[in-house]
Amino acid sequence: MKARIKIHGSCVAMLALLCAACGSGAAPAAKTEALAADGGDLGNAFVDMVDAFKAADKARVGKLLDPQKWHMDGKEASWFALFAKQIQDNHPVGGRRQGDRATLFVVNAQPYYAMMNATHTASGWQFDSPLATGSSFGETPRDCAASPTRFPCGATSAPDTQVSGTVLSQKSDSLSGGASTPNVLFDGLAVRMLDGETKKPKFTRLLLSGTGINPQMVALSGDVGNVKGWLNYPLLMLDVAVDGKSAKLEYFNGASHQNLDVTEGLSIDPNTPNRIRGHLQTDAKDLARFDVAFDLGTASDCVESAYNCGSE
Repeated sequence: MKARIKIHGSCVAMLALLCAACGSGAAPAAKTEALAADGGDLGNAFVDMVDAFKAADKARVGKLLDPQKWHMDGKEASWFALFAKQIQDNHPVGGRRQGDRATLFVVNAQPYYAMMNATHTASGWQFDSPLATGSSFGETPRDCAASPTRFPCGATSAPDTQVSGTVLSQKSDSLSGGASTPNVLFDGLAVRMLDGETKKPKFTRLLLSGTGINPQMVALSGDVGNVKGWLNYPLLMLDVAVDGKSAKLEYFNGASHQNLDVTEGLSIDPNTPNRIRGHLQTDAKDLARFDVAFDLGTASDCVESAYNCGSE
């Protein structure tokens, strides 16, 4: 992959997990849904933003962008023309939404796959940025008939899998939203990592993201690390031990990657095959406060020590 810039079990078991999460004060479960193929209302907002940039319409552009990050005062026609040129060839191709946060998937003819995060407000959708972030891909999809469990085959994100909750930064940092602003996580995927020699499970890798995960991009990714590379922040990676009692945590807040060994605050439900369900609720001093629930499919595996997730 060539980076261009800088992704069901029984009702009884699910009910038990949700009740346990509520009782412990963990993040409440919330459903992440797939947007329509054209992005629905969010796709319409993107088309409106492209037209507004082409027209150099300050009022319309300002209404469609996060006002805390984008200001129209003093902007000349050339500034609008520059952005219009960069975004006019992108086309909505779906997305993900949970509550007031959403990700719009876009693609252009290069092909270049990318994502745009947005928040729904009283005045409508506001994009975090007019520019999409993503990647172009040199790979072709894996033959899943020949290797149905080898990543990316079997890897699923929302709406089949669900992530909900927040990460609250303990550091004052404008990129991470500041110490008082929680970052929302609403999508994710999980992959079983296998030993290169014995092929026995070593751990389960979870990517929990504040950006919707595009399944088309996953299908073109040769390694779960590729997915980590093109997802935007906030991004939480958990390598959960086979026994489910501990995990290695890596958190990217937009400024730096932070690492932590988790031995408390992690709860895993081991009762459903091919799924990993649980929650993380822990306060890491000088790092962040994590309160995240997850229910992810684990039908995809990867040989940890092999290049391209065990393409041998």
